[in-house]
Amino acid sequence: VFHAYVERHPLARPAPLFQARVIDAYQRGGFPTLVLGAKRDFVERYALTGPYWQNHAQHDVPEVVAALKANLQDLARHHHAVAQQSRQTADYAEAARWYRAFIASFPQTDETPRMNFLLAETLFESQNYAQAAGEYAKTAYQYPRHAHSAEAGYAALLAYDKHAAVLDAEQRADWQRQAIDSALKFSATYSEH
Repeated sequence: VFHAYVERHPLARPAPLFQARVIDAYQRGGFPTLVLGAKRDFVERYALTGPYWQNHAQHDVPEVVAALKANLQDLARHHHAVAQQSRQTADYAEAARWYRAFIASFPQTDETPRMNFLLAETLFESQNYAQAAGEYAKTAYQYPRHAHSAEAGYAALLAYDKHAAVLDAEQRADWQRQAIDSALKFSATYSEH
Protein backbone atom coordinates (compact mmCIF):
# COMPACT_ATOMS: atom_id res chain seq x y z
CA VAL A 1 0.00 0.00 0.00
CA PHE A 2 2.81 2.39 0.89
CA HIS A 3 4.63 1.55 -2.32
CA ALA A 4 1.47 2.03 -4.39
CA TYR A 5 0.94 5.47 -2.85
CA VAL A 6 4.52 6.48 -3.65
CA GLU A 7 4.15 5.26 -7.23
CA ARG A 8 0.94 7.23 -7.75
CA HIS A 9 1.86 10.37 -5.79
CA PRO A 10 5.68 10.62 -5.74
CA LEU A 11 5.70 14.38 -5.19
CA ALA A 12 3.14 14.45 -2.36
CA ARG A 13 4.54 15.67 0.93
CA PRO A 14 4.19 12.29 2.76
CA ALA A 15 5.44 10.14 -0.15
CA PRO A 16 9.07 9.90 1.08
CA LEU A 17 7.85 8.89 4.52
CA PHE A 18 5.78 6.13 2.96
CA GLN A 19 8.84 5.00 0.99
CA ALA A 20 10.72 4.93 4.30
CA ARG A 21 7.99 2.68 5.69
CA VAL A 22 8.47 0.36 2.71
CA ILE A 23 12.15 0.10 3.67
CA ASP A 24 11.21 -0.56 7.28
CA ALA A 25 8.74 -3.29 6.28
CA TYR A 26 11.40 -5.02 4.20
CA GLN A 27 13.88 -4.80 7.09
CA ARG A 28 11.40 -6.25 9.56
CA GLY A 29 10.52 -8.98 7.09
CA GLY A 30 14.16 -9.97 6.67
CA PHE A 31 14.48 -9.15 2.96
CA PRO A 32 17.94 -7.52 2.66
CA THR A 33 17.93 -7.42 -1.14
CA LEU A 34 14.59 -5.65 -1.18
CA VAL A 35 15.83 -3.25 1.51
CA LEU A 36 18.80 -2.31 -0.65
CA GLY A 37 16.61 -1.74 -3.70
CA ALA A 38 14.11 0.32 -1.70
CA LYS A 39 16.91 2.49 -0.31
CA ARG A 40 18.26 3.03 -3.82
CA ASP A 41 14.74 3.96 -4.99
CA PHE A 42 14.40 6.41 -2.10
CA VAL A 43 17.72 8.11 -2.83
CA GLU A 44 17.12 8.34 -6.56
CA ARG A 45 13.55 9.57 -6.18
CA TYR A 46 14.19 12.06 -3.39
CA ALA A 47 17.67 13.33 -4.23
CA LEU A 48 18.01 16.99 -3.30
CA THR A 49 18.28 17.87 -6.99
CA GLY A 50 15.07 15.99 -7.83
CA PRO A 51 11.55 17.22 -8.56
CA TYR A 52 10.26 16.55 -5.03
CA TRP A 53 12.29 19.50 -3.77
CA GLN A 54 10.78 21.90 -6.30
CA ASN A 55 7.56 21.65 -4.30
CA HIS A 56 8.92 21.25 -0.76
CA ALA A 57 11.49 23.13 1.29
CA GLN A 58 14.08 21.08 3.16
CA HIS A 59 13.34 22.86 6.44
CA ASP A 60 9.65 21.86 6.14
CA VAL A 61 10.42 18.13 5.93
CA PRO A 62 13.60 17.54 7.97
CA GLU A 63 12.66 13.89 8.47
CA VAL A 64 12.90 13.36 4.69
CA VAL A 65 16.32 15.02 4.61
CA ALA A 66 17.44 12.81 7.52
CA ALA A 67 16.18 9.68 5.75
CA LEU A 68 17.94 10.70 2.54
CA LYS A 69 21.19 11.23 4.43
CA ALA A 70 20.92 7.89 6.24
CA ASN A 71 20.08 5.97 3.06
CA LEU A 72 22.98 7.52 1.16
CA GLN A 73 25.34 6.53 3.97
CA ASP A 74 23.94 2.99 4.05
CA LEU A 75 24.26 2.55 0.28
CA ALA A 76 27.84 3.86 0.25
CA ARG A 77 28.94 1.64 3.13
CA HIS A 78 27.16 -1.41 1.75
CA HIS A 79 28.77 -1.08 -1.68
CA HIS A 80 32.15 -0.36 -0.11
CA ALA A 81 31.89 -3.58 1.92
CA VAL A 82 30.87 -5.50 -1.22
CA ALA A 83 33.87 -4.04 -3.08
CA GLN A 84 36.25 -4.99 -0.28
CA GLN A 85 35.01 -8.57 -0.56
CA SER A 86 34.95 -8.84 -4.35
CA ARG A 87 37.90 -6.55 -5.20
CA GLN A 88 36.07 -5.74 -8.44
CA THR A 89 36.55 -2.35 -10.08
CA ALA A 90 32.82 -2.00 -10.80
CA ASP A 91 31.96 -2.54 -7.14
CA TYR A 92 34.45 0.11 -6.05
CA ALA A 93 33.00 2.48 -8.64
CA GLU A 94 29.51 1.89 -7.24
CA ALA A 95 30.71 2.65 -3.71
CA ALA A 96 32.44 5.81 -4.94
CA ARG A 97 29.23 6.85 -6.69
CA TRP A 98 27.27 6.79 -3.43
CA TYR A 99 30.00 8.51 -1.42
CA ARG A 100 30.09 11.27 -4.02
CA ALA A 101 26.29 11.56 -3.96
CA PHE A 102 26.38 12.03 -0.20
CA ILE A 103 29.15 14.65 -0.39
CA ALA A 104 27.36 16.55 -3.16
CA SER A 105 24.06 16.46 -1.28
CA PHE A 106 25.43 17.31 2.17
CA PRO A 107 28.68 19.25 1.71
CA GLN A 108 28.57 21.00 5.11
CA THR A 109 27.50 18.30 7.60
CA ASP A 110 29.56 16.80 10.40
CA GLU A 111 29.54 13.45 8.57
CA THR A 112 30.90 14.84 5.30
CA PRO A 113 34.63 14.75 6.13
CA ARG A 114 34.36 11.07 7.12
CA MET A 115 32.41 10.26 3.96
CA ASN A 116 35.05 12.07 1.89
CA PHE A 117 37.74 10.07 3.69
CA LEU A 118 35.90 6.82 2.88
CA LEU A 119 35.58 7.92 -0.75
CA ALA A 120 39.36 8.38 -0.83
CA GLU A 121 39.82 4.96 0.77
CA THR A 122 37.59 3.41 -1.90
CA LEU A 123 39.63 5.04 -4.65
CA PHE A 124 42.91 3.94 -3.07
CA GLU A 125 41.68 0.37 -2.60
CA SER A 126 40.67 0.25 -6.27
CA GLN A 127 44.18 1.45 -7.20
CA ASN A 128 42.92 4.77 -8.51
CA TYR A 129 45.77 6.51 -6.74
CA ALA A 130 45.65 9.85 -8.54
CA GLN A 131 42.01 10.49 -7.61
CA ALA A 132 42.61 9.06 -4.14
CA ALA A 133 45.41 11.58 -3.56
CA GLY A 134 43.05 14.43 -4.47
CA GLU A 135 40.26 13.19 -2.22
CA TYR A 136 42.61 12.54 0.69
CA ALA A 137 43.97 16.07 0.29
CA LYS A 138 40.46 17.47 0.20
CA THR A 139 39.63 15.55 3.37
CA ALA A 140 42.78 16.75 5.10
CA TYR A 141 42.75 20.42 4.14
CA GLN A 142 39.33 21.59 2.95
CA TYR A 143 37.28 20.73 6.03
CA PRO A 144 37.67 21.94 9.59
CA ARG A 145 39.92 19.60 11.57
CA HIS A 146 38.27 16.28 12.30
CA ALA A 147 39.19 12.78 13.46
CA HIS A 148 40.67 11.77 10.07
CA SER A 149 42.37 15.02 9.07
CA ALA A 150 45.98 14.05 9.72
CA GLU A 151 45.43 10.45 8.59
CA ALA A 152 44.03 11.75 5.30
CA GLY A 153 46.97 14.10 4.79
CA TYR A 154 49.42 11.25 5.30
CA ALA A 155 47.38 8.90 3.09
CA ALA A 156 47.57 11.51 0.32
CA LEU A 157 51.35 11.20 0.44
CA LEU A 158 51.10 7.42 0.12
CA ALA A 159 48.71 7.78 -2.83
CA TYR A 160 51.09 10.21 -4.54
CA ASP A 161 53.89 7.67 -4.13
CA LYS A 162 51.79 4.77 -5.46
CA HIS A 163 50.68 6.73 -8.51
CA ALA A 164 54.22 7.90 -9.31
CA ALA A 165 55.23 4.28 -9.84
CA VAL A 166 52.97 3.93 -12.89
CA LEU A 167 54.04 7.16 -14.63
CA ASP A 168 56.70 7.67 -17.28
CA ALA A 169 59.70 9.86 -16.44
CA GLU A 170 58.24 13.12 -17.78
CA GLN A 171 54.89 12.68 -16.03
CA ARG A 172 56.59 11.46 -12.86
CA ALA A 173 58.63 14.68 -12.48
CA ASP A 174 55.50 16.85 -12.49
CA TRP A 175 53.67 14.43 -10.22
CA GLN A 176 56.57 14.38 -7.75
CA ARG A 177 56.52 18.18 -7.59
CA GLN A 178 52.87 17.94 -6.56
CA ALA A 179 53.79 15.26 -4.02
CA ILE A 180 56.50 17.49 -2.54
CA ASP A 181 54.00 20.36 -2.25
CA SER A 182 51.63 17.96 -0.49
CA ALA A 183 54.37 16.80 1.87
CA LEU A 184 55.27 20.40 2.75
CA LYS A 185 51.62 21.22 3.38
CA PHE A 186 51.24 18.11 5.52
CA SER A 187 54.28 18.92 7.65
CA ALA A 188 53.18 22.53 8.09
CA THR A 189 49.57 21.65 8.92
CA TYR A 190 50.13 18.55 11.05
CA SER A 191 53.53 19.22 12.59
CA GLU A 192 52.55 17.15 15.64
CA HIS A 193 51.92 14.04 13.49
